Amino acid sequence: MGHKLIRGFDEEKMALNCMDATELNEQFRTPDEHGIYRSFQPIYGFRKGVRHPGDIQWYIINYHILNKLACLDFDSYLDVGAAEGYSAYLIGKLFGVKVSLCDFCEEFCNKSRDLFGMDSKVADGSELPYKDNEFDVVLCTETLEHIPDLPKALSELIRVARKAVVITVPHESPELIERNITGKGKGSSHVHSFDLNSLDHLEYPVIATGFYSPSLLLRISARIIEAVPRKHNENMKYPKIVIHGYNAFIPVLRKICGKRVASLLIRLDELVCKYTSPYNGVSYVIIKDPTVEKKRSVKVSPRYLMDFSIPYHYLKKTRQEDK
Repeated sequence: MGHKLIRGFDEEKMALNCMDATELNEQFRTPDEHGIYRSFQPIYGFRKGVRHPGDIQWYIINYHILNKLACLDFDSYLDVGAAEGYSAYLIGKLFGVKVSLCDFCEEFCNKSRDLFGMDSKVADGSELPYKDNEFDVVLCTETLEHIPDLPKALSELIRVARKAVVITVPHESPELIERNITGKGKGSSHVHSFDLNSLDHLEYPVIATGFYSPSLLLRISARIIEAVPRKHNENMKYPKIVIHGYNAFIPVLRKICGKRVASLLIRLDELVCKYTSPYNGVSYVIIKDPTVEKKRSVKVSPRYLMDFSIPYHYLKKTRQEDK
C-alpha cells in the first residue's frame, strides 16, 4: 500500500540516526551502584527501583493502552518497540492472548527473556521480520517518533496486523521537532510531530484520541505523588529553594500519597482529557477488520499496573569488572 508523507517528513530525517543501538545496549548493561539493572520501564513497581521522575506518565500511557485493547477482539498480539517487555507481559496476562515482541535494542530483547521469560526478536521497525497479517493486533507505543522513515514503519505495522494497529506517540510541536533535528533541542531523538489528524491519510479508518493532560495542576500533582528526589538544573522553571524543599518533604509525601491517590490522579487525567482539548499524547487505533471492535469485556484499573512488580534484577559483573 502507498502512503502520503507525514507533515514535516523529508529526506533529511531518513538520514538521521535517531537512536543509537550501541549506546542503548551499553546503557542497559550498566547496573547501578548496587548492581541492580537500571530499568527503562517501571518493572519493579510503584516508587521502586532505579527510576526518574515520570512513572505516573508511564502508568497513564499503559492505562490508556489497556483501555483501547479492552475494546478489541484479538487472540494474538505483537509489541513493536517493546523494550524490556513490561507492557507485553501485562497485556498477555490481562487479556489471555499469545504475545510476541521485538525491539531494535538487543539488550532489551535479552532482558525480556531474563525478566519475563518472553523471547523478543531484534528488529528495525521499518523492516519487521514477520509475515503479512501474522498477528490480530499490533501495538507500537512511544516508538514511531524515533524512526526516520515513518511511512515505511507505518506500512510495516499495518502489513503484519490482521485486524488492528494500536499506536501511541507524544504530541509535540513542529518547532520543537525541528530543533531536535537541527541539534538545537535538548538532545531528544524525536524527529516527528504528531497530532490527532496525522494519520488521516491512511486508507483504513483511524480512531485518534488525545490523552495525558498538560494541565499544570495535574503535572504538579504527578510530581508530588511520585515523590522522587530531583536535582536542580538550569532548565527548570523553579528556583533551587523549591527543589530543596520538595526533596526534604519527600518522606511525608510518600506517606500521604500512596497508590490510591496515584490511581485517582490517573483516572482524573483520563476524565480531563475527555472533556478538554489540550493533550501531551496521541493514540491511534487503525482498523483493518471492523469485526475487531467489541463492547468492553475486560475491566481495566490503574491498580493493575501499580500493583505489578518483579524482584530486583541484578546484573552479572563483566570480566573487566572482576579483575
